Amino acid sequence: MPDGTSPASLPCGRFRLSPARRELRDTEGRLVRLGGRAFDALLALLARQGELVLREELLDAVWGELHVTDDNVTQAMVAIRRALPAEAGLRLRTIHGRGYILDAVEPDAVPAPACASLALTPFACFGGARARRLAAALHEELAVELARRCELHLLATASLGAAPARWLLGGSVQGGASLHLTARLSDADGRVVWADRLPLGAEPDTEAIAGRIVAEVGRRVGA
Repeated sequence: MPDGTSPASLPCGRFRLSPARRELRDTEGRLVRLGGRAFDALLALLARQGELVLREELLDAVWGELHVTDDNVTQAMVAIRRALPAEAGLRLRTIHGRGYILDAVEPDAVPAPACASLALTPFACFGGARARRLAAALHEELAVELARRCELHLLATASLGAAPARWLLGGSVQGGASLHLTARLSDADGRVVWADRLPLGAEPDTEAIAGRIVAEVGRRVGA
């Protein structure tokens, strides 16, 4: 934004974002940690709130002529979702194969803390760059599907120390000659209530995989 015309801070849902200071603060004024590329991506999405922003547009706006892969965009979106909990009043939606939309969320649509809570932990990764990309993409898809399809209070892993989750969802992606996924749902006492091992094809459909896992979670937790 041009100097002298940009405001000191911008509304980011119920949070505040300062382009000049490169800061995001919550409703209590506390600083929300967000990496530089993720901050730039959030700023680009916020400038077109409610509109579809193509992945190619984000690559141009955030990375410019620097050659990066789609995985960089995926990682930035994961970071933004972690930085914007339900109380921020914003929802980042993935439009599969196209891009992202940053939507405002009505107050009555924000999950109440009284709902059963679930912590989604990053999937452990064994087997190189391809497995890491898949693990990051699955984490993003699961966050979207859990928020959309289950009546749960979704917690970031960092929240566990202050507010233990009733449920914990995690697992691992393993590479090698063939990729496979292990998913596991456990309760607050550490008891595993569901686990499965899923073989993955040459071109894994992360949306379908996430949908299958979320369906199993919904059946077990009654959400």
